[in-house]
Amino acid sequence: MTPATLPQALARTAETDRGVSFWGKTGTSLRLGFADLRERAERLAGGLVAAGLEPGARTLVLLPTSPELLATLFGCLRVGVIPAAAPPPQGEAGVAAYGRRLRAMAAEVGAETVIGQADVLAGLELGLRLLDPTQLEASSPTAAELPSDPRATAILQFTSGSTATPKAVTLSHGALLANCAQIAAGARIDTGDVMVSWLPLFHDMGFLAAVTAPAALGLELVLSTPRVFLRDPLSWLRAFSEHRGTHCGAPSFAYRYLLGRTGRGPLPELDLSSWKVACVGAEPIHGPTLRAFAARLAPLGFGASTLTPCYGLAEATLALSMKPFDAVPQSLHVDRGALAQGEVRLAEGGIELPSSGPALPEVELTIHDPADGSPLPEGRVGEVWARSPSLFSGYWGRGREGFSDDGRLRTGDLGFLHEGELYVTGRIKDTIILRGENHAPAEIEWAAEVEGVRSGRVVAFGRANPKTATEDLVVLAEVERDADAEAVTLAVRHAVFDRTGLAVNDLELVPRGTLPVTTSGKLQRGLARKLFEQLRAASAD
Repeated sequence: MTPATLPQALARTAETDRGVSFWGKTGTSLRLGFADLRERAERLAGGLVAAGLEPGARTLVLLPTSPELLATLFGCLRVGVIPAAAPPPQGEAGVAAYGRRLRAMAAEVGAETVIGQADVLAGLELGLRLLDPTQLEASSPTAAELPSDPRATAILQFTSGSTATPKAVTLSHGALLANCAQIAAGARIDTGDVMVSWLPLFHDMGFLAAVTAPAALGLELVLSTPRVFLRDPLSWLRAFSEHRGTHCGAPSFAYRYLLGRTGRGPLPELDLSSWKVACVGAEPIHGPTLRAFAARLAPLGFGASTLTPCYGLAEATLALSMKPFDAVPQSLHVDRGALAQGEVRLAEGGIELPSSGPALPEVELTIHDPADGSPLPEGRVGEVWARSPSLFSGYWGRGREGFSDDGRLRTGDLGFLHEGELYVTGRIKDTIILRGENHAPAEIEWAAEVEGVRSGRVVAFGRANPKTATEDLVVLAEVERDADAEAVTLAVRHAVFDRTGLAVNDLELVPRGTLPVTTSGKLQRGLARKLFEQLRAASAD
């Protein structure tokens, strides 16, 4: 019988020899079979019941990637407690701001408890009842029947907060399993495959890749952490080589980061020929980066068709479209001026827009006028709307916000369809309007990444100019410690004008680590605007 809930899926997978290998700085440190994981989850579920938590209770989960985190997530699901995973604390910096953020998250979902380690959470004053996973796991296994309702809420997934305060996306068991099946079909996943992931498990891509997919499909999982990847990006490749990994997903910055950190010298002798699908998403996709990554790893057996651009968002569980399996990533070159007017006109040498592939099975993607919702034909830029069995039930406590009248998800993203494939051009909220033309910030930000500017750490936005009754183009860029500020300033202004035809009105160079980012690494444009205003106010005093 096909599982209807995640606990039912884990019960089936526990009968196989599949499991989770935890990958650290020196290689595999621990392997946990799914049978063992199920046993630990059953005991933790019993502890939740003994602690008085009833089905439907919400709890924050603040644990690092570990067997305890997996047991906690499945233990909550086992007895209907709804987990809302959040990033665990990272060191001493920003403790007060971190505490405020967690209190806001708890208030957003009405959580009264938090599952975490007492010594790690000491001093945060969250005002929540603390439950230690080690003590919960010491309980007797739950005697409750396996949950069987696919419509029941499984988890609350916080949005990234890149454009606004994070909201809690309500995802049912059915939505999670539906999206897992859709991705499995698009990426040709089967039970002999091996998923490799270093993404945080509080992130939507991390949760589906490292929790839902292995449980639902019976995959072997190799699990690491963002810290290991950031300190040693080659560890990602070594994990694929050693474990014969086949699938992964990662934000666009990860591929750019690995390229930048490995330099141009020889790579270690690794075998990446088992790698079938490397999904690329979560951020604007950069065609030159994909080509450079594939060329760099080709000598290790990495195939040109392995890189797989895709599109999705937390409100659709994860993915809505994906590049066809075994196809090479495609791009269109379009006229910049026409695109600024919302029209797509192919032009040799024009701006490059990578495809995010066709819609996944059972997904319908349509393009609509952002103002009145009227449908737009192929070749016109508008808001992407989606219909899918993987759509969320709504934001917790906010009803059906985000849906059209006929039940489709209004994504807030701009894009167009061409020959059945989706091309995403930006976020509606991020659109920069200059002289009556719309411009996506991503192209400006990529153009500004000259020597001395940190890759992926540039923000572009429009700022109202009361003197001209139009918007000025503002760019904030983090610079390397030894960068020549005057030379970088001239280079950024020249590069942006040369590549986009736009003049930068205001440019601020800031030190490393200044620009605000979300827990998943996305730049927070709203906070970047506030930062710019603070810098300007300080310089005026």
